[in-house]
Amino acid sequence: MTAGPDRRRPHAALLETVRRVAGGTPTFTVVLGEPGTGRSTLLRWAADRAGERGVRVLAARAVEGRHDRPLSTTSRLIAACGPRPGEPLPPTAPGRVDHAALHRYCRTVLESARRRPLLLVVDDLQWADPLSQEWLQMLLRRRHHASFGVLVSDTGTHGGSSWALAPGPPEDTVVRTARLTLAEVRDTVTDRLGHVPDRATAVRLRRATGGVPAVLSTVLDRWDGDGDPARLARVVDRARQDHANAVVDGLPDDLRHALTGIAVCGRPLAALAGRIGPATGHGGDLGPRLAATGLLAGTHPAVLDPVAADVVLSRVPLAERRALFTRAARAARRAALPESDIARVLLAAPVQGEPWVAGLLHRGARELLATGRHAEAAAVAERAFDENVPAALRGPLTTTLAAARAHHDPAAARRLLSRLAASGPDPEPHDDPAPDRGDAPRPRTTRSAIDLLLAEGDTGAARRALAGAAAPCRPSATQVRQLGFDGAGVDHGPPPEGAGGAEAYSLLLLGRDRRRALALAREAAAVVGDPDADRPIVPRVTAAMTLQASGHHDEARAGMRRLVLDLAGAGRVPTLVLGVSALLELRAGAWEGARRDLRAARRGPAAVRKPGCDPLLDAVEALLHVVDGDLATATSVALAGSTSDTDRAGVALLTYVRGIVHMLSGSPQDAVDELMACGRLLLDRGRVNPAIAPWRSTAARLLAGLGSHATARRLALDEHRLALRWGAPAPIALVTATLRELPPVGSTPEVSRARS
Repeated sequence: MTAGPDRRRPHAALLETVRRVAGGTPTFTVVLGEPGTGRSTLLRWAADRAGERGVRVLAARAVEGRHDRPLSTTSRLIAACGPRPGEPLPPTAPGRVDHAALHRYCRTVLESARRRPLLLVVDDLQWADPLSQEWLQMLLRRRHHASFGVLVSDTGTHGGSSWALAPGPPEDTVVRTARLTLAEVRDTVTDRLGHVPDRATAVRLRRATGGVPAVLSTVLDRWDGDGDPARLARVVDRARQDHANAVVDGLPDDLRHALTGIAVCGRPLAALAGRIGPATGHGGDLGPRLAATGLLAGTHPAVLDPVAADVVLSRVPLAERRALFTRAARAARRAALPESDIARVLLAAPVQGEPWVAGLLHRGARELLATGRHAEAAAVAERAFDENVPAALRGPLTTTLAAARAHHDPAAARRLLSRLAASGPDPEPHDDPAPDRGDAPRPRTTRSAIDLLLAEGDTGAARRALAGAAAPCRPSATQVRQLGFDGAGVDHGPPPEGAGGAEAYSLLLLGRDRRRALALAREAAAVVGDPDADRPIVPRVTAAMTLQASGHHDEARAGMRRLVLDLAGAGRVPTLVLGVSALLELRAGAWEGARRDLRAARRGPAAVRKPGCDPLLDAVEALLHVVDGDLATATSVALAGSTSDTDRAGVALLTYVRGIVHMLSGSPQDAVDELMACGRLLLDRGRVNPAIAPWRSTAARLLAGLGSHATARRLALDEHRLALRWGAPAPIALVTATLRELPPVGSTPEVSRARS
């Protein structure tokens, strides 16, 4: 029969074994379980119960590393039993053994059992030498000749003791130990520390120790229950390492080699684990024996627990370990496994010095980035720079590294992009023989770097990078004009697809030629994204903004949604893109869409997760609170940050929003000050179009209320002229309504035309 893992059933099964032995019935019982699950404790408990019933107990524990000492386990049992007069004890040193002696030792045990019920207890049978195991099998074949029982423990990790687990007579018993349940962990802690732990502590201990009794016992020896989670985590980690070391120490060579292959390959390359590591003659029972170690975190496929993997790899010399990782990466490449998985294996491999490695690592980093694993993507991209990176790959690789770092360290990402944008063509020879690669695409790389800087909202860094870029590497004139520079003479080659969005935005800022701006914006917004293509981000953003400012809200929102989906597929959506998307949703009256994009933006880098960190997000959030009627929160958000860094995207909009909240709060003079500051910020950049922000008409209403009628009318008339020049209906309607609200001052031709 087989006893299950319930804590009460093993004791009941062993008590039945003792009762039968005491009653003169021969028995054979195996206590089977992972290392550290209490097999030895159960054997000692059963031996004590047998002694209480008058059974003579002969106990021995097999010792690892004694396979070269024949009968080393048997000798301890026979010495405890007492040999017959004139019979020598079994040898304890290496040497030849007469097999006839095995029969004599069997007779010694049988004669003792005839005088008194006898129980032989062998702990850790898996380590017993072959002759001792053979002697036990001989003894069991004769168990009906006398009243004795055999009780052994085994882990199931060693093939030499598999005979003990083979099917036998019905009276044979296999008692299985198991890991502790949550309730048992709580009871153990209560017994050891004298107080009942709270549920959170019990759950933490159960998860951290895996329910292994030996690990929990070690933790409780070193921890006094002070409730400090950090200290408890350190104690548990150390206990798990000690346990893993003890288990690995007791494993045979074939299992150690198999575990090494599993540790090298990990879950991504688990299918190749059997091909990695020293060649050994594994039998068909390797899978169950690996599972019996208790070190696996999964068996289909076999994956090591992270702590156990570190322990296994720490025993492999550094040079051999690196060679194993190299072998795994090359085998995975031949098997056409996912490149992100191969890249993660190459992190621990030495420099390969082969042309394919840098490209594979770059593609692997992009795959990891696309799945949101930013830290791993950054590590893989950094590892690629250790290889011989072709000149044409350096720019895209730096861009990928910057995108990966932007999630956790935006400042480092901006520094990388700034250096990339300012660098000239690489003078080193080209390593990639492909005819379509070389130093020629370098201006495209610089343009992409500046585009990413703008997408991160750092206009100042983009402007500085452009100013410092070597002449052959500057971007197209359209992007230069967007930054406020003179683009003459710097347009090298055709602009990338969709770059017309930047020119459309330039026309929007100046408030000129709305028809051409619309055509360019629609062309840029219709671009279908491809993460590997040379299609900049910012022109598509500015195209959507141009469509919105022209009154085409649905087209603007659709273009932004396509861009967000494209960027999400490539691994990361910059904060600026989500902020602009939220703003366009807000201006279209789609409040829920604006809240959705704002939440997504706030989940980005730590630097933008709370108000006061990003002007654009703060402006959108404050406006949403205004929509909800929560003026106090809107004011708090709008005033949380600083607007001194005028190169940050959204500073002018945030200043305008501050004017709005001051106006709604009944502080007209503060509102006017903020609105005029917004106007100065926009005019300094040549952004005169009232469709961007109607700061003039809003200030005009407030100034009229403060008695400055002439100034109010001058601002309103200026906005009216610019709105007519742009031609979008909404700005014209807004400023016309403002002029009608202003009190009449004289009768000039300008006033008459405005009233008409």
